Amino acid sequence: MKEITKSNKIILFFTSILAGYEIVSGIEGYPSHVIILLTISFGILLLTSLLLIFLGFGILEQPAVVVIASVLPLGISSAVVAINFSDMFVSYLLISLVGFLTIILSRFVSNKLLAVFSLASVHAIAGLIIFISPLFLYQKGVVNTSFLMVSLGGAFIGLGGIFLLLLRANKSLFTSKQIYSLFPTLLFFMTISFIIGFSEGM
Repeated sequence: MKEITKSNKIILFFTSILAGYEIVSGIEGYPSHVIILLTISFGILLLTSLLLIFLGFGILEQPAVVVIASVLPLGISSAVVAINFSDMFVSYLLISLVGFLTIILSRFVSNKLLAVFSLASVHAIAGLIIFISPLFLYQKGVVNTSFLMVSLGGAFIGLGGIFLLLLRANKSLFTSKQIYSLFPTLLFFMTISFIIGFSEGM
């Protein structure tokens, strides 16, 4: 199933509204480079939602969309590192750029397994940073409870990424219809989690 239902379009519409609002007026109180990273990340959420509304689920199978979507976990994880581990930011940003270039180059090779592996590796590293860092920082008393929502958003990223990777590798226990029907809801709750986490958590 690649045609999108009306209910999913409504969910994606509200997701795009939330992401757009955050881009325009919701990101405050951070250094300029963090604001840029978060703006790009919410921009990806906005773009993905709009593309799904107008073009349907078929775009998720396009290589270019896979590459663009990888910017989201890389951008969010880079922002988390920049905010809380500033001395490691430049190093992590360089690693993220290398990972992003690896994903791009893997789109041009015929080995499907290599392409899936490179994408999975980058998403796994970025996802772990997004998920674990807020938990670690909260335990240390560095951030408040709301920042734990970033971890929840990271969990949604990881779940969505796993579903799509398994689908592309033709090894999913779920049908494409089941995965596609869940994707808009994952995007919606992911967006809410990141908005609360970054707006209220510091």
